[in-house]
Amino acid sequence: MITSLKIKNFQSHKNSELQFHKGVNVIVGTSDSGKSAIIRSLRWLAYGKPRGDSFRSYWGGNTSVEVEMKEGIVKRIRTNSEASFLTEKDEVILEFKAAGVDIPEEVIQLLNLDDINLQQQSDKPFLISETSGEVALHFNRMANLEKIDSSTRNVNSLIRGIEADLKYKEKELDKVKIDLKAYTYINQAQTDVESLESLHNQLESTKTSKIHLDKVLTVIDSIQDQITVKTTTINGEGLVLSTLNLYSDLKKKSDSLSTLDNLTYKIEGIEKRIIYCNEIIKADTSVTSLIYMEDKLKIQDNELLALTTLINKIKEINRKTIEIESVESAGGDLDKLLTKVNELKVLKSSLNSLSVVIAKLIDVHNRLYQGQIYLTEHEQKWHDNCPDNCPLCDAKIKH
Repeated sequence: MITSLKIKNFQSHKNSELQFHKGVNVIVGTSDSGKSAIIRSLRWLAYGKPRGDSFRSYWGGNTSVEVEMKEGIVKRIRTNSEASFLTEKDEVILEFKAAGVDIPEEVIQLLNLDDINLQQQSDKPFLISETSGEVALHFNRMANLEKIDSSTRNVNSLIRGIEADLKYKEKELDKVKIDLKAYTYINQAQTDVESLESLHNQLESTKTSKIHLDKVLTVIDSIQDQITVKTTTINGEGLVLSTLNLYSDLKKKSDSLSTLDNLTYKIEGIEKRIIYCNEIIKADTSVTSLIYMEDKLKIQDNELLALTTLINKIKEINRKTIEIESVESAGGDLDKLLTKVNELKVLKSSLNSLSVVIAKLIDVHNRLYQGQIYLTEHEQKWHDNCPDNCPLCDAKIKH
């Protein structure tokens, strides 16, 4: 039972609250004062009708309808952005946000309102304008008797379906019996099949025996071929033995021939080494003379060094001679002049000695030059005749 109703911003109701009592409650008011809007607010709360936003008050604000009952409280709220439900039962509060057209099942069960509980002004008088059958149907629904009628209808419908299926199956059975008569030969065919299977098994056994016999004949043919080969081998045994003896003799002779070839190759190598050694011995005299010329060349180099020293001394004497001559022309001190004259005489004596030595050194230089030419020629000949490797040890010879 509804004990109170609160309406905010719904049509003409800005903030209305109604308290209900047991028994009949009558709402009285002038025309267009909001009596029907109370019923519409309950339908909007319970059924979600009317839809849209046309029922919301023109002055704005959130629209809400709240019903308080003995069982609990149900409240529906509509803002500009979303719609939601609030329920409270046994001090348990549930909130359903983003509620659409469908009413949450918890709200429906808590309200427990049906179409019969809410009547409109244009609705027909309750049960008075209905037929007797409709009135009986209504009371049957109140006493839950419509479930018996519904069950009876369902059972009758099921029976009719089963009877129709049964008739169809009977027709199918008669058709199968007729078709079965066309297969009366199956028993005889089964006997024939069994006899054919027995014959097939005998045939397979015969094939297996034949395959086995073919294998035995193949083995016999192979043994006969081997016997023929063995007989031929035995007959040719003497020929094989003589062939083996000839092969043995031939191998021995081949080994002897190979040994002779090796000895011949070694003798040829020794002869080549002898010839090479003779050439080296012939070149030994040239080598000795070259060594002698090299020693002589070293002596001449020493004499050339001494000659260079003497030339330097001669240059010094010429320098002092020039100084003395310049002193005489200047008419200097007499003692200094006499000293310079004596030094000049000594230098001239040394100059004469050096002239003799220079003549000897020039002769030595000429002979040294000739010796270098001779040494170069003999050294080239020795390089041309000398081999790259030693004929005895095969070592590399440095030229």
